[in-house]
Amino acid sequence: MSKVQKSHLTKQVRAAERSKTKSRPNTVSIMFWVRKSEAKAKTVSVIVRLTHNKISRNYSTGIICNRAEFDKETLSIKYNPATTLVLQDLRAKLNATIAEFKLTARPINLKAIWQVANGQMLNSDTPNLESCLKLFFELTKERFKAGECGKHVIQKVAKWNTCIKGFAQVQYGKNAELDDITPADAKRFQLYLKNEHSYSHNVASHIVQHFKRVLNYALENEWINRNPFMNYRKKLEKIKGEILTESEMEEMQSFTIFAPILDHIRQAFLFQCYTGLSYAELLRVSTANILLDEKTGNEYIKINRKKTNVESIVPINHEARRIIDLFKDHPARISKGVLLPIISNQKYNNYLKQLAGVMGMTKRLTSHVARRTAATYYLTKGVPMESVSAMMGHTNTLTTQTHYTVTRPERIINDFKNNDIKLSDAG
Repeated sequence: MSKVQKSHLTKQVRAAERSKTKSRPNTVSIMFWVRKSEAKAKTVSVIVRLTHNKISRNYSTGIICNRAEFDKETLSIKYNPATTLVLQDLRAKLNATIAEFKLTARPINLKAIWQVANGQMLNSDTPNLESCLKLFFELTKERFKAGECGKHVIQKVAKWNTCIKGFAQVQYGKNAELDDITPADAKRFQLYLKNEHSYSHNVASHIVQHFKRVLNYALENEWINRNPFMNYRKKLEKIKGEILTESEMEEMQSFTIFAPILDHIRQAFLFQCYTGLSYAELLRVSTANILLDEKTGNEYIKINRKKTNVESIVPINHEARRIIDLFKDHPARISKGVLLPIISNQKYNNYLKQLAGVMGMTKRLTSHVARRTAATYYLTKGVPMESVSAMMGHTNTLTTQTHYTVTRPERIINDFKNNDIKLSDAG
């Protein structure tokens, strides 16, 4: 059997190959259609749609004509034989290019077919999806070195990139191209995360948002012409988390505890309830973080959150100051200026469980419960959302409202009363 002679297109086609892979079904359909032209009224633009494996790409031919003059069946434009010849020549070149891909057993790439058929040079430097994820991860590591993000961001990006690779394998096969991704894949990816990884709606939404950032990175590098996820908007569900009521906080403070370690843990937890500090900030906060506002004469804590490096401004109320003074003679305060000596996070949470058990509380106590309690406590007292968000070290009030607050009836009732609205009394 004689060897098949490869055409002059073979070299260009090889340049489009990213890596060796099993070829998909080789059926590629070509369809010419028209779209209303924005340039002139009553005219249409002639568009070519290439479809392979249920993935379609539209490309403009640059030809504009009257709708009535275009014949889709014969691919001709009435009264314009020269333009008709251009369209028919383009169709012939597309068919020849597709045949070339099949003869040379190249992976079908719609963008590459269009470029080759139009005599364009293929950009062999454009990475595929997996390579783009690797480059984005390297950029994240550079951001970490520059102090723009924490180590936890690197860990999240690595984990979330693995989720994207798994989805791409299922949705597009091996060596997925950036051009394979469609707007509808945002919802498909979210459902994949929920069904295959059992992620909650909010976590899945965060990962889809990460995918969108990766595609923005590709767009900035001109590897794609548009972000297919550009219209995706992250919509989070409000999670009902545990908090302590003001009466429960008072009960905790007055409860008789004989074990010194549990009393220490109780004071640290209550301090978090009055300041909103996370465990990471509780571990780092020192006397140097306490400042005095000259205009009001009041004390406040100024500290940057370890997680986001966002500055937190935490006014010190009487209860917080009382707890600070409890440790004024502690060796760690004297030698290192530590505000509240604290143990490891794991041991801290274990002792919080013991504390809840001793008090007969059914609620699960954690550092995060203390932060949510702080946000809800001050909002109920009438502190504006913007100020509570600044205290919590959040970049926007939506984070505070969605994740850290529980709407209390007394807060709503007080808001109505403060606006001189007469309310009904019991009985």
